[in-house]
Amino acid sequence: MLALMLARGWAWAEETLTPEPGDDAYNFVSHYRTTIDAPPAQVWPALIDLPGWMPAFELATVEGSPGTGGHVMRLYPEQEFLIQVTAVVPEQLLTIVNLPMTFQGEDSTGTGVFTLHDLGGATEVSLTLSRRYVPDPSAPDTLRKTRASEPFRQQTRAMWQDQFLGRLKSVVEAKHTEQPSQ
Repeated sequence: MLALMLARGWAWAEETLTPEPGDDAYNFVSHYRTTIDAPPAQVWPALIDLPGWMPAFELATVEGSPGTGGHVMRLYPEQEFLIQVTAVVPEQLLTIVNLPMTFQGEDSTGTGVFTLHDLGGATEVSLTLSRRYVPDPSAPDTLRKTRASEPFRQQTRAMWQDQFLGRLKSVVEAKHTEQPSQ
């Protein structure tokens, strides 16, 4: 029983910064994974409701309909940092992209891939975020040094793994335990 409890509560996180050869561009990739004690059919409605488990972001609709491909949301108030849902495979896959933007002298794009894996009564939720940054060669690249630092990685992990996926897990498991067993 203890092994089952440990397996169902397991989480994993990793962040890497990788330079691209030949120029100043680099990639920041994060992988996060958690197990939720509910089947994919019960995890999916909460996952697709991004504002419900990522309250630190505005996630205001700019165009399209929530939960559908093409849905564009603004991440932060009064900034043109936009994300778009690009693929929806119910109970299995959700992909988002950061639409191209320039922030503090860096051009950036990114992708996020959420996958759900049925573990027979529980669901593994895996998230991979991949961001590509191209700094302005005429300006100091302070963001890259920040992103390479351990405090930044810890902050990123705390936000995505602990806060966001932790909240998704809590929201789903609270609803799952409220429902009578069938």
